[in-house]
Amino acid sequence: MSGIVIFQMDLWPRVKEQFKPKMLTIDKILVEVTFPSNPQLQAAFKKDPLLYQKLQDKIRAYMTGNVVRNIGNVVKKFDPQAVDAAKIDDMEKMLKILDKFQETVKGYTRAASSMAARQAEKEWMALTRTKAEYRKYKIVAGAKLTAGTAGLATGVGMTIGSTVATVASGGAAAVGTWASLTLGIIGILKSSVGLGKDIYNLAISADTVQKKIIKSLEKLQARYLDIIKGKKVGPGRSKATVMATELNYEAVRTIFGTSQSTISECDRMNGQFHDKLNGIDVKSHELSKKLEKVLSETEKLKQLKPKRKGQVEKLEKAVHKIVEKTIELASKVKDGRKAHKTYTAALAELKSRKPNTGWLEKGFGYGWEILLSASDPKDLIVAAVGIATDLSIDTSDKIAGRVIQQKYKVGKH
Repeated sequence: MSGIVIFQMDLWPRVKEQFKPKMLTIDKILVEVTFPSNPQLQAAFKKDPLLYQKLQDKIRAYMTGNVVRNIGNVVKKFDPQAVDAAKIDDMEKMLKILDKFQETVKGYTRAASSMAARQAEKEWMALTRTKAEYRKYKIVAGAKLTAGTAGLATGVGMTIGSTVATVASGGAAAVGTWASLTLGIIGILKSSVGLGKDIYNLAISADTVQKKIIKSLEKLQARYLDIIKGKKVGPGRSKATVMATELNYEAVRTIFGTSQSTISECDRMNGQFHDKLNGIDVKSHELSKKLEKVLSETEKLKQLKPKRKGQVEKLEKAVHKIVEKTIELASKVKDGRKAHKTYTAALAELKSRKPNTGWLEKGFGYGWEILLSASDPKDLIVAAVGIATDLSIDTSDKIAGRVIQQKYKVGKH
């Protein structure tokens, strides 16, 4: 989400602390509340940080009160069912409960997003009553609650191992461990698919914004060069009678006067470009942590069943390809930050109306398209899920294998 971020929080730790689920867990429930990008409003928050803090405190109280309580009620409904399924080693029933829990939480977060936005607007209106000057800002808040991947907090490996022990002799514990490890890896990779999609969407959006910025700056530069060549200097002036420095000043002033909307729009887009780069950076780091966890788990698999080392290494190779993409993406984000810095300097030169022509005469550099979206990892992650799913199936693990295969079909994400 773009705009002024008012509030961000992972609500799951609060839910866990208050309702203490024994079996069910979710890796995160992220909430973000934003107000529209508005330089004047940003300046108001900087001038009166107490206003920002009051607003944030009000929204936090709503999120950690109403929203956490409602999510907790979902936990109270499904967690006892999962505990009962674990007691009788009914893994199929447990996975159905897990699916329903995930579906219910995600359904609530979708509905809660609009409610949270309206609550943020309500809190803003209440605060503006204390200071008349803030009433001029008409706020339409944005809010997004995102539920991560649901899982079992305890007992996954033990439950699978126990189930297998009822149908297989000798090595049941090892099969159970293999199943629990591969199930865990599949869960991590499936949760990474969402991250991959987020990165891709941010990258596509960043690429689109960058193209528009370059086009706008090139248009302003072309206009400046036309003026410098004497096509248009200013009322009653000519190139022959104006000193070079003054001419440059006139050119910048003329651009500023006739292209104000282009400059302002370009400035706004440059801010969006910066925000999207930050989003890609944050989510790429989050993805990298998940991939590190997967690779640490594959080492355990190789130790557990040396004969299947080749299959495990196939998964590792797939994960390394994703890692390579994230490294490639990080390099492009670095270039994007350089580009953003250059665009910012170019726009500052125009807004200051100073005769230091710099980029206007020489070109602003970083005019090429970085194409962040060409380095997105989402398809590679989906492929890795498929490889991990195949790896999880063990012919001696009749029940656990069938459940995992049914639960984690290749391409289902």
